[in-house]
Amino acid sequence: MNIHLKPYHYLITKEEEIILDEIVSNLSNDYNLSFDNKPTFNFKKFETFQHYSDIKTLSSINFNNQFKILIINIEHHFIGGRHGDYIHNENQILGVKMLEKDYGRILIREENVFDKILEAFNKTEIDFKDDKKFSDRFFVVAEEENKAKQFLNPEIREILTSIPKKENFSIEVFNNELIISNKKTLNRINFNQIINFLKNNL
Repeated sequence: MNIHLKPYHYLITKEEEIILDEIVSNLSNDYNLSFDNKPTFNFKKFETFQHYSDIKTLSSINFNNQFKILIINIEHHFIGGRHGDYIHNENQILGVKMLEKDYGRILIREENVFDKILEAFNKTEIDFKDDKKFSDRFFVVAEEENKAKQFLNPEIREILTSIPKKENFSIEVFNNELIISNKKTLNRINFNQIINFLKNNL
């Protein structure tokens, strides 16, 4: 992957470099992969990233021009507490896909992961009474209920419920742009699960 040529290469550990090289090598036969060494992405428009001190994009991998995987470094600045002020950062995986339609703003997450939904939303909690399996598992808020239900059709709901619960993924839509992440440190399982989600016809 020639990660040493990329910006912020010093933030990638040797173990993570090995993981990325292995994944890219395995996927190169199935996808036309391209790399952006100077990617730009507007993180702050998404609720998912409102509470980080800093976010750096370490690498952007384009899959057949259908979706992207970003390797990002996120930074938390903790103030006070037993250990005083300190900064923590780690590398995570973010999936990005452009949708064919504008669905407004939608946030989809596992129930009980967060007790509050961000104030950026004009909150309308969406309930799918005809899909108890989905509604029991996921909490959905959106600016426009009709658009959210258009996006979360039965096929998409089935794809979401097929994701293992323990991975705790969250999905956010901003107009026609979708992101998926689970705030876990970069690893093979998350990488492959995000790809398997994004390759669907969303």
